[in-house]
Amino acid sequence: FQALITAHQKDDLAETVLKRFLEGANIFSLTSMQKVSKFDNFTIFRPLLDESKKDILAYLNQNNISYYIDSTNENTKFLRAKMRKDIFPFLQKNFNKQILDNLAQISSYSLELNSYLETKTSKIFEKMKISPFGLYIDLNECDQSLELKFIIKKIAKLKDIDLSRNILQKLVLWLLEKKPNLRLNLKNGDIFVDRGYLFILKNDFKTLKRKILVKEKNFDFGIWQVRVTKIKNNDDMKFSLSNWQNLFSNSLSIYLPENKYYMNYPIASKYLKKLWENKKVPAFLRRQVPIVCSENKETYDFLSGKNFKLKHKNIFKIVIKLK
Repeated sequence: FQALITAHQKDDLAETVLKRFLEGANIFSLTSMQKVSKFDNFTIFRPLLDESKKDILAYLNQNNISYYIDSTNENTKFLRAKMRKDIFPFLQKNFNKQILDNLAQISSYSLELNSYLETKTSKIFEKMKISPFGLYIDLNECDQSLELKFIIKKIAKLKDIDLSRNILQKLVLWLLEKKPNLRLNLKNGDIFVDRGYLFILKNDFKTLKRKILVKEKNFDFGIWQVRVTKIKNNDDMKFSLSNWQNLFSNSLSIYLPENKYYMNYPIASKYLKKLWENKKVPAFLRRQVPIVCSENKETYDFLSGKNFKLKHKNIFKIVIKLK
């Protein structure tokens, strides 16, 4: 099948809006069913959303068209049926007879807001990077709470993460205040905020406690694939280390003079601490990525993004990627 046509009508739309409102949904999430929508790559048509159930049944009866009514729609053990049989008649009688139209209109307003926010934040989403390590997005240009809530909710849905209202509000506050090195541990991933950046990292990575000799070949270092190649240097060549952003493109590299090196994970180091602080490398990333050390304890990292020249004839290019 290429598409599905349903008989959802205005009553169903209104019920969904009221249910979401009572559950505390954001205003841009109150929009419920749409006339045309997608589920994965499957198209769903709902052509009757502008018509009430009463008018549809009247038309069917007037034209002697047979139809089927699901008996569970009358069973008030189910919330939908209770809303239909008890709550809506009560609201219509005591508050407003046009409640169905009003709730349907709220859905329309919410859809307009949702469409506006999609357009408004599209360029921000272009900056989002996703790799096997996780996800990060630069939100420093976004200074509106509503836009941040929309972005975070959309990302959480993408990563299958449930966010409570309190957690969402906390993340927005941290981002607006440019807070550094803050973390939330959730079921499907760890969320970090660092100076206007939002990160969602997998929480199942394991580091190695041992070191391994770096040789000119391909080898594995725990969760990392390592490729070491030797290249000829010349006076015009300039080299740069990768920076922490490259981690989310799953490609980190450094260039070193040909020598004997070991790869290991970072331990306490005043040099690295100062370097990473100066380069504003997020603190929670620093111990997640290996470093390279020479026999005389010179240390080289993949996260700082330093630019430099090498005068040595032979150069090692070391590239690491997550498996």
